[in-house]
Amino acid sequence: MATELLVFVLLVPASLPGVLTGYCAHSYGRSFWLWFDLGALAPGVSLAVLIVLLSRKELHPGSQLLAEAQDILAATEAQQQALVQLAHTLLRQAETGEANRYQQVER
Repeated sequence: MATELLVFVLLVPASLPGVLTGYCAHSYGRSFWLWFDLGALAPGVSLAVLIVLLSRKELHPGSQLLAEAQDILAATEAQQQALVQLAHTLLRQAETGEANRYQQVER
């Protein structure tokens, strides 16, 4: 029991740099397990390399423009979907209104 507790107490803090590095890498679309392993083997070096890679990507003007364009495209697609749904709803209402009008004329 004491040995298991000692292993747990030693492994949890030792895995934190790997988890931190892996999480940061994964949040930017990189492999969690690769960066977890690198973070566990060389915590300071891997975190520094990851920061340099991610900051280089974030500071690149083309990447910023691409991210903005993707946001605009996503917003436009959402608006388009809403308009299509509205058009379908109005069309259904118009069709049911036409059917109700014909039923009233036939009576």
